[in-house]
Amino acid sequence: MNNKRAILKLVAIVLIGVVLKVIQLPFLEDPLSKVLHLRMINNIAATPLALVLIILSYLGFAIIFIKFQTRINGNKMYKGFIYGTLVGFLWFYGMIEIGIIYNIPMIQEIIYGLGDAVPFMIMGILLGVFFGSSSRGKANSFPLQKHIISIVSITLIYLLGRYFSYVILGARSSYIEKPVETFVWTLGNGLLISITYFFIKDALHHYQLVKRAFIFSFVIFGIDWFLYNLFIPVIYDISLQQIVQSYMGRSIPDILYIGIGVFVIEKMLNIGGNLDL
Repeated sequence: MNNKRAILKLVAIVLIGVVLKVIQLPFLEDPLSKVLHLRMINNIAATPLALVLIILSYLGFAIIFIKFQTRINGNKMYKGFIYGTLVGFLWFYGMIEIGIIYNIPMIQEIIYGLGDAVPFMIMGILLGVFFGSSSRGKANSFPLQKHIISIVSITLIYLLGRYFSYVILGARSSYIEKPVETFVWTLGNGLLISITYFFIKDALHHYQLVKRAFIFSFVIFGIDWFLYNLFIPVIYDISLQQIVQSYMGRSIPDILYIGIGVFVIEKMLNIGGNLDL
């Protein structure tokens, strides 16, 4: 009976997120539609497929919180709000990169991106209320100084990896046409992902290092990032070559860079465990 109630609560929270997203559509036009042709004009099946992607994204977001929140420090509503805000802003911030690449006015991408962030924030609060558990007084797995070093270092590894993707793998970007904007966005995205790891790190501390790096990069961050980057191929009429290039040059390498960053930095910090930082 409790399992049935939990499932109903989960379905209700995901449904609320979907409704919050759908009701925005008549008011917030995706600025990318002015640059790329909508696939759904030629293929009506793209519309329900986009809805399925939204549902899967929200469901994955909810399940990950339920699975890992018990080991995160803080009040349950606080945990839900921070988790929802971090994931929501990953989506919001991703829209800004699209604006840089396709030369879309930044204010349009910011407004549309905030519409992506709101459902995650509301769902995060609801998940905290109905599935969260307050856990106070737990000691952090590392001192604050090491957390800061970890955040900065993972960010820099992601930054170097992204530029490898831009220059060597041919990931679409504007690093030549808009070097400052591209650098600032890339640095900021790495910082946002690293802060997300900082927030959820204690929930993973009981795993061995390799597993910890894998779970965060491929599951917690990776599933969300993979689904987020599926929206453009589903909604917009782009070629198979562009889709493959996007995933092989950007999405999958991003996940690998974060995994490498978590592993390398945590390994170094463990080696220097008693170092006065």
